[in-house]
Amino acid sequence: MHGYDSGSEVLAQAIVRYAVDRVRLSPPPLDHPRTPDELRSMVGRTVTAEGIGGLEALRLFDRRVEHLRRFVARRSRCGVRRK
Repeated sequence: MHGYDSGSEVLAQAIVRYAVDRVRLSPPPLDHPRTPDELRSMVGRTVTAEGIGGLEALRLFDRRVEHLRRFVARRSRCGVRRK
């Protein structure tokens, strides 16, 4: 069973901070489902018997989302026609 302790509080605050920061993005990146192979190639092996911990999982997720956000921003700039 899960318990809520100081580690849980740190993770909860990190998740809320991440969500608020993401809502503030303009334009927000568009997400979509990925296959297990695509996910493995992006972040490696994250499901282990020992676990990687919530903060490390959030860090990997955030790193990947930041990469996608930059990709979308570059693509958007490339598609804009200037007079």
